[in-house]
Amino acid sequence: LAGCFASICEGASDGLSKDAENLVSFVETLTLDASLRSALPTTCSKKADVRGGFDNLVIQQTRTCLEQHLQSLSSAIESGLPAAEERASLVASKAAEVEE
Repeated sequence: LAGCFASICEGASDGLSKDAENLVSFVETLTLDASLRSALPTTCSKKADVRGGFDNLVIQQTRTCLEQHLQSLSSAIESGLPAAEERASLVASKAAEVEE
């Protein structure tokens, strides 16, 4: 997704690219403001040099939303790591008991 977003930010293509379609679909699952979410396809279809202030705001807020989502996922993984390690250790010890 980072590569998709980078190409959209660069705004090299004219029209809604496959990367933009993927981003728009993914953003539907996030907590991006409804007006920004509805403006995203139009913003993504514009080349960077023709984007206005609102378009730049849409890109900026989408970036912020994606970064927050990534941080949330990272935190969830990090907080679950000790429990996962504990379960792995338990599985290993039970496997060792079965082998005996």
